[in-house]
Amino acid sequence: MNRSAYLDNNATTVVAPEVWEAMQVCKEIPLNPSSIHRYGQKARALLEKARACVAEILEVLPQDLVFTSSATESINTLIKGACASEIITTKAEHSCIHETTLALAKQGTKLTHTPLLSSGALCLASFEKALEKAEKSVLIVLGSVNAETGVLLPIEKVARLCKERGAPLLIDAVAQAGRKQLIVHPGVSALCLSGHKFHGPKGVGCFYAHPSFPYSPLLLGGQQEGRKRAGTENVEGALGFATALSLATRFLLENETKMRSLRDSFEKSLAACGVPFYINGSAPRICNVSNLAFSVDGEALLISLDAEYKIAASRGSACGSGSITPSRVLQEMGLSRERISSSIRFSFSRYNTLQEVDYATKCIAKACKRLKDVGF
Repeated sequence: MNRSAYLDNNATTVVAPEVWEAMQVCKEIPLNPSSIHRYGQKARALLEKARACVAEILEVLPQDLVFTSSATESINTLIKGACASEIITTKAEHSCIHETTLALAKQGTKLTHTPLLSSGALCLASFEKALEKAEKSVLIVLGSVNAETGVLLPIEKVARLCKERGAPLLIDAVAQAGRKQLIVHPGVSALCLSGHKFHGPKGVGCFYAHPSFPYSPLLLGGQQEGRKRAGTENVEGALGFATALSLATRFLLENETKMRSLRDSFEKSLAACGVPFYINGSAPRICNVSNLAFSVDGEALLISLDAEYKIAASRGSACGSGSITPSRVLQEMGLSRERISSSIRFSFSRYNTLQEVDYATKCIAKACKRLKDVGF
């Protein structure tokens, strides 16, 4: 039996062996795509090959793709660069969206937050109303998958509404890649990805922006990335990113089926072990996320799972003092403070096994019983 389990794959994933192998070419010679000599030409060719690979998967033009250091940089570039007079989003988005939009609101940008339903889904009626009342220069920023609950955005419908209104739509697809097919629907103006979320390397992200999407570069300097993002390109990162996305796409159906089976087996096994819990997010979910509220304190359970059983999971965001702040996502769903404080997110990858699920559920059952006995 396994004596550990990594169930925090929405935080980051292990780098696939094929990805490490693809990046080895960069060990041979120094590669700077901006250099005019043969080494620079080699670097440029590798970079553009990676860009073409990603473009083919997303079915977009290579010149509309920009490699960055992360999804956070991509989001900041597109939100700040759009210079919209109003932004429509939710309070349940990733912190790179939430904090960036709050900062812009302090500078005078109108910020409209569309509420969530208790199921964790976007309230479409409120969204449509906000869109109807929106200012002319408006930007819509939403995640295709909620990273905490796994609840899916009805992206095709949202994109259609934005297209009808003529409003640019920026999609954070970080929690979707490798778990559900990536489609740039008509009406989606921009889309962001992060390599380390689908078994690629850290320190590399990518965004697609349609030529009609109005934004200015965040980083100025050289002429890299078609003047859309200054700074020497991360060639090995781009190669790893493209390889990881290619693998995730090629085996998507197989991996999606496996992760859903692991997630469902995890929840069924917990119930069979007699562990009382509630699933946070009754709307349709992505295949790999299980956000559960237990009958004991979530922080104590999380610490116990890590320290005693080497099981990795997660809760909300850690603030500067090291304490756990209540989840914005679960708050927006209207859940009680008690339920929020007892919640933990488990997230699976294609590398997890049923043996890990079996080990984790038994350990969770033991930990919950012990914590309940001592009064947590």
